[in-house]
Amino acid sequence: MAHSSSALLDVHSTESFPASEQQLAGSGLLVVIAPSVQDYEHLAAGVLEGAEVVVLRDDVDAIAQITEVLRTTQRRFQSLHLVTHGAPGRLQFSTGELSLNTLAEYPSQLAQWSHYLASDASLLLYGCQLASGDVGTLLLRKLQLISNLSVAAATQNVGCPLFD
Repeated sequence: MAHSSSALLDVHSTESFPASEQQLAGSGLLVVIAPSVQDYEHLAAGVLEGAEVVVLRDDVDAIAQITEVLRTTQRRFQSLHLVTHGAPGRLQFSTGELSLNTLAEYPSQLAQWSHYLASDASLLLYGCQLASGDVGTLLLRKLQLISNLSVAAATQNVGCPLFD
């Protein structure tokens, strides 16, 4: 796997591999993983070939890091996948959370995301029970309005049942 880094984050790309069906399937994906996710290295290594994987730093604001990756990349990704811990209506990062209480801190950054992605891009959020209940549904609706992206998230636990 090719590896490069910037001041804010570690970026891993599999673009140096020869083309294959699996690589083509992953070519439009940007997968962002929080280092607080157990065995995140194993998870990052298992992402489809062709996808770009970013492991967030745990000492820099996650939303700022994601915005910087999108701003500086030369690719217009079809989908942005965020993998971290969650709870109903809360996406948890090492540096804080994205929730109804913190959404007002990031409107300009979240609004920029659609400018750096493909016109019909999706935002997929992998955090346990993020979309559960009224608070989860409301967070997703607000994220969709602010980011102008199609947003999807889990209503149940995500990942290995051993860690539930």
